[in-house]
Amino acid sequence: MLGTSKVRGIQAMQKSNLIMLVILASFLLIGPSSATEVCYLKYGCFSYAPPFHNLLMKLPQHPSEVKTQYLLFTRSNIDHAQSIYDSSQIMLQNSNFDISRRTIIVVHGWTESASTPWFPKMKNALLDREDCNVILVDWSGGSKTLYGQAAGNTRLVGVQIAELIKFLISSNGGSHDLAGRFYVIGFSLGGQIAGYVGSHLRANGMTLGRITGLDPANPYFSYKDRAVRLDPTDAAYVDVIHTDAPLVGTPQSVGHIDFWPNNGRQQPGCFDLSESLFDIVSCDHFRAPEYYIASVQNKCSWKAYPCSSYLAFKLGRCKSCNGECPSLGYDADRTKKKGNHYLKTNSEDPFCGSS
Repeated sequence: MLGTSKVRGIQAMQKSNLIMLVILASFLLIGPSSATEVCYLKYGCFSYAPPFHNLLMKLPQHPSEVKTQYLLFTRSNIDHAQSIYDSSQIMLQNSNFDISRRTIIVVHGWTESASTPWFPKMKNALLDREDCNVILVDWSGGSKTLYGQAAGNTRLVGVQIAELIKFLISSNGGSHDLAGRFYVIGFSLGGQIAGYVGSHLRANGMTLGRITGLDPANPYFSYKDRAVRLDPTDAAYVDVIHTDAPLVGTPQSVGHIDFWPNNGRQQPGCFDLSESLFDIVSCDHFRAPEYYIASVQNKCSWKAYPCSSYLAFKLGRCKSCNGECPSLGYDADRTKKKGNHYLKTNSEDPFCGSS
């Protein structure tokens, strides 16, 4: 029988090979575009000018192809979405949106849509925990394509969401301070979209309240210029959960605080070579939204500890915090701690683990 470390190595190699095939297909099947810039009215222009000089990351498709939708839920309409748009006063007036409540915007990743199972699960957990506005962003017209194009579409979707926030604020008094009441949670490519939301608002004199990056996508984003990827300047507080570094998820610390459960890779319960290659690839990555949902449900502590490395953490050298230890997920912004923090989880929901 193969040893555990050798089997884990095979698993990592399989995942790495599949990612490389995806990236290659994005280039070969879509091919280079003759356009060097596209412009979409109020959403602005997008080009390959530095720091976006990566021809594998395509220019955004037209908004009519990306088909971004905003589905609003509140405690008054938990099970029935109300559609809103970034310029329709009638749709807004006919909805249950209330600017006095915090607004939590959730953005899915590559190949996903509003019907992705974790999406309604997160919405329900948030509304059970907090009286808030929850807006699920469905950009499936732009996400269900080859990776290189979907990655490029994130630039447009980020600006679109920022324009929605600006519209909601202008329709409710117009104070730029209201941007602090908005919180964006993004998974995978959605994590990078969250960064574009924050940077576009910042360019318009507003500071987004918070971003939670759920295993932000790695290919084409990691170690790039801050304008290209999620970074701490994109919101007043940016917390990040890493679960599949350095393959699908970024291996780079990109938040004010970065949480590395189980060293941010090979999550407990995802180690099963009898599963399909897709399941092997996706399991670690999809633990990020699952961990976040469990933290919202508040079934156990998600206490994490600052440490120089996961090895030092495992050796028991990092068992204290300067004051209260931060918690991964929903409560991460309570302590406003910074830096890399580590914790362990178990293999099954609610994933409570002894740190």
